[in-house]
Amino acid sequence: MNTANSNEALILREYPFLNDYADKDTRAISVQLIDFELLGQSAFTVESYIFKTQGLFPGRSMNFCAVDKDGKCLRSIEPDSLGRVEKFSLFSPKSWRRYAFRGETVSEALDKIKDFDKVAYIVQKFVYPHGAYSSGPENYVTLHKLPNGKTLSGRLSDLSSERKRQV
Repeated sequence: MNTANSNEALILREYPFLNDYADKDTRAISVQLIDFELLGQSAFTVESYIFKTQGLFPGRSMNFCAVDKDGKCLRSIEPDSLGRVEKFSLFSPKSWRRYAFRGETVSEALDKIKDFDKVAYIVQKFVYPHGAYSSGPENYVTLHKLPNGKTLSGRLSDLSSERKRQV
């Protein structure tokens, strides 16, 4: 990864396990708090058969990994191997022969971890392969973390009560 951005270099120094997710094609690394929006997201891969065969649009994907405080991946969250054809529109060539592969949501994956309070971070990696929208591959890594001193169950409880206050 090109660490010309000093902020990204500081992030990698503080969270060295992110080097396992960032590579030479990583364009940006960011850090956010775990929130409800993250819990509803699912891993996905979208491919367009017509453009892929011509090398114009190979697709894009997003994967997650639930990580403990030592940087060990507790559960990888990836798309299923079964795909479906997305909505077709005659007047929208980008919808022609487009296949989507979706996986479980982050929340569903966390439910399957026996002691999910071991989860300290969730790493999100978004990948545009070569030729997608730029001249080369682009990867974006986001580290979703818990507030200091909080467990995942404590954070979810705080988010739940915050949501109830807003309603």
